[in-house]
Amino acid sequence: VGQQVGGIYMASLGRTPQWFGEGAGGAIGLQIDSKDPRLKSWLGAIPQVLSSGVKPDGFLARSLPEEENEVLAMGFVKALMGPSSKFNSLLTGLRQGTDFETAFHRAYNATPKQAAAIWAARK
Repeated sequence: VGQQVGGIYMASLGRTPQWFGEGAGGAIGLQIDSKDPRLKSWLGAIPQVLSSGVKPDGFLARSLPEEENEVLAMGFVKALMGPSSKFNSLLTGLRQGTDFETAFHRAYNATPKQAAAIWAARK
């Protein structure tokens, strides 16, 4: 339920990419229920998916198999939530009607593709 509510909330902020809503939903669901077996398995699968030779930013364009898209989107958005001031800045921009790409760049000083590449390299 937390995953669904989180994803719906993110989608309600404007025209956000599908990966963002799905990833935020998973990350929020994991915060609400850290014992959720499906979300825990997704979290554990991130290194395996990244080491399988997929493009680390492929989930942004939804070019990976469905579950791999969801696994990487959740991991990436969970990492984005880490520095809460940046994530809050992104959400504030979205609430104010700023388009996603601009709000993201203002918050993280990078495009989603650049940020995803940095995140994947750290995994």
